[in-house]
Amino acid sequence: MRALFGRLLSDPGSSFLAAMPRPRKKKPLSKIRVGKEVGVLLAGRVLPALIIEDRGDLGPGGTRLVRVELKPSKYDDEGREPSRFEVPVSALVPA
Repeated sequence: MRALFGRLLSDPGSSFLAAMPRPRKKKPLSKIRVGKEVGVLLAGRVLPALIIEDRGDLGPGGTRLVRVELKPSKYDDEGREPSRFEVPVSALVPA
């Protein structure tokens, strides 16, 4: 297989591999950090949340995960503990 690809690249009449774009690595989101207020896409709505932990690239396919805590709304009970869960960085939006 390697010889086949090498031949395709060395053949001046063939631009099969030369025309293929190289996959780009995603730039790390440097603005995502612990303590930052963000919005979380959840159930079709954006809910305000606070990043409490950066879990790293633990998700499927190396997806970066963060642990968030939802901000209490005016409808939440006073003594209730806030909801905390992990979400992929792709589910976050600026606050």
